[in-house]
Amino acid sequence: MEAGRPPAETDEDAFDVQRASRNVIVFGIMPCWIVPGFLDYLYHRKSSIEKTSGTHESLIHALQMTSIGIPTLMSLLLEVNASVIATVLAGAAVHEALTIWDIAYAEPLRRPEPNEQHVHSFLEVLPLMALTSLLTLHPAQTAALFGRGSAKPVWRLRRKRPPLKLPYLGAVFGAITLFLAVPYAEEFVRCYRADRTLRAHHAAAGADARSA
Repeated sequence: MEAGRPPAETDEDAFDVQRASRNVIVFGIMPCWIVPGFLDYLYHRKSSIEKTSGTHESLIHALQMTSIGIPTLMSLLLEVNASVIATVLAGAAVHEALTIWDIAYAEPLRRPEPNEQHVHSFLEVLPLMALTSLLTLHPAQTAALFGRGSAKPVWRLRRKRPPLKLPYLGAVFGAITLFLAVPYAEEFVRCYRADRTLRAHHAAAGADARSA
C-alpha cells in the first residue's frame, strides 16, 4: 500500500475476479441464451411461421444461429487469442445485421407479439454481453488485434488449456442440440414442406395467411 493512502474498503483478488467473470459467461450467459432461443422457436410455431413468412425467415434463423454458434464453439474449445476474438467480433456484427433483416422481413407478414419481441431483446443483448466479457478477460490479445499494446496478435488456433470439463461441455452441447438445433431444423423442414421455396413472401400473402 502506498504511503499516506488509506486502505481500500474492499480488496478483490484479481484471480477471483477473473474466475467469477468466466463463470458468468459459462454458467450464466450460455444458459440464458439457450432458454430464449427455444422460447423464440415456440413463438414462431404459435404464429404459424410456415403459413406466413415461410422458409425465407426460417433460413434467416439458421444463419443467425450459425453466426453465434461458430464463435461460441471456438470460445468453448480453443484458446482465446486474436483469431478467436476477431471471429467473435465478426459473428456479433453479422448476427446484428441478420437480426435487423429478420425483424424487417417478418414484421409485415406475421406481426410478432410483444412477448416474442421481449425474447428477441434477450437474444440480441446476450451475445453482446458475452462479447464484452470475453474482451475484458483477454485485454492483451484484444488490444493486439487492433495494433495496440506490447503483445503481438496470435492467430494460430490451439485447444484451450486447461480445457473446460467434459460434463459441462456435454451438457452445453446437449442442450444446444435438444433446444436449438433440433427445433429449428424441424421449423425449417415444416416451413419448406408448406412453402417449397426459399423466396421471400409479400406482405399481402402474409396478411391472407394470418386471416385464414
